[in-house]
Amino acid sequence: MNRSEVLKALEWVDQTAREGDALRLSKAKLALEELLASPKNVSGPEEGYRTAVASFTRKHGREPMEDITEEE
Repeated sequence: MNRSEVLKALEWVDQTAREGDALRLSKAKLALEELLASPKNVSGPEEGYRTAVASFTRKHGREPMEDITEEE
């Protein structure tokens, strides 16, 4: 798994959630899921996601989608 690709996908999910674009958000979430499920991800999707979240938090000083409320 390429950690920077997963981090970029996680950043895309976070940014589209902040912008409120539902269509782009669903595409971004799908891209992140595909990267995490990729055969290149030898550590498994959960570990890959944890690594990406830790990288995101170090880089941005907050967790992904922090303070974003989902409209129902």
